[in-house]
Amino acid sequence: VAGEAAVQARSKTNVGRVWFTACASDSVDTTCGTAFIDMVPGPVDSIRAWPEDSNLIANGEDFTIIHAVLYDRYDNPVGSGVPVDFSVTGALISPTTSFTNSAGEVTAVLTASNIPTIARVNISSGGIHAVVTVNIGVSPPAYLSLRAEPRRIPADGESYSTVTARVLNELGMPVNDGQIVYFTSSDSAGNPLGSIDSLETTVDGNAIVRLYSEPRTGTAFVTATVGTTLLMETISVTFTSGPPHSVEVVPEYPILSADGVSTSACTISVLDQYGNLVEAGTRVDLTVGPSSDLGSMIPSYVYTNNNVPSISTFRVGVSSGVAVISAEVPGGPTGAGLIELRPLDVTEINVFADSLRLTANGSNTTLVHAYALNDSGHAVSDSTPIYF
Repeated sequence: VAGEAAVQARSKTNVGRVWFTACASDSVDTTCGTAFIDMVPGPVDSIRAWPEDSNLIANGEDFTIIHAVLYDRYDNPVGSGVPVDFSVTGALISPTTSFTNSAGEVTAVLTASNIPTIARVNISSGGIHAVVTVNIGVSPPAYLSLRAEPRRIPADGESYSTVTARVLNELGMPVNDGQIVYFTSSDSAGNPLGSIDSLETTVDGNAIVRLYSEPRTGTAFVTATVGTTLLMETISVTFTSGPPHSVEVVPEYPILSADGVSTSACTISVLDQYGNLVEAGTRVDLTVGPSSDLGSMIPSYVYTNNNVPSISTFRVGVSSGVAVISAEVPGGPTGAGLIELRPLDVTEINVFADSLRLTANGSNTTLVHAYALNDSGHAVSDSTPIYF
């Protein structure tokens, strides 16, 4: 329109110069023109900082250079002219405000104090912060020990073990206060187990946290790591089950024939209030009702195991009905499981009389017996109806 054509250009996420070419053709030739747009970084989104030397002598003269590079949200250096503020505890820093160069980098000089400490440099720009620490006249961490008290706690989600990481320097003295120690807690497969503060700083060489249990049993492996060093130690804390709260009886076969020989393994689980199997050594007495003719348990009592249910075997009797397998912790909870006992089909009946001869006078009697057998060749269950 009026000799002008326009298109919309959208910026990329990386900085640099983008050239545009526009061409028009007539019947004779093609004419082109070019222009460029500079893709510039956005505002500060992150700061990466580090010291040239992380250990200085506490003499008031030793120094190191603090470097910081500022990036936008797409990891582009922000470019030149961005103001950056520096502040420090435990040392001196100069300048307190500086400006980035074309690479988004800025530096400041940290001068050690005369007092051994850990200097913490705060670098900020546009509301974004980074922290750098420098060890001044303090021997770096060299030894780490770990202890937990107690080593066994109830798996109730409330009990805790106090975990202490003791950090010493190469002279065997406690490191300066403020040394960062990281903590994790996991099971043997590396999955989180328990609740623990992930970071704590030392006081008199000790970093102390609490490990809280979960309402499930297991062994938590607590690992402590000293700052960015390679010092690492692990200690285990066991989450134990509580007292018996309920009993479960689960037959392998809930339906059996009342043949006097069939069996079914029964799983006996004694659980605490959170559904964890109780620890080994709890006795469980087993009975079969409402009639002993329905069957028996072999053995008639079991003891709990570690982490797995106990097993007892039900052997059927010769009576049909519903066998109730009762499991009782002496002085504690009870539970029950049911097995339906079905009668076998009658496959053979043997009939005989007590007397093979009677006087035909209308009054003499004798007993006639019918002996019914099932398909296993055994006597059928009691109360099986026989018709004469």
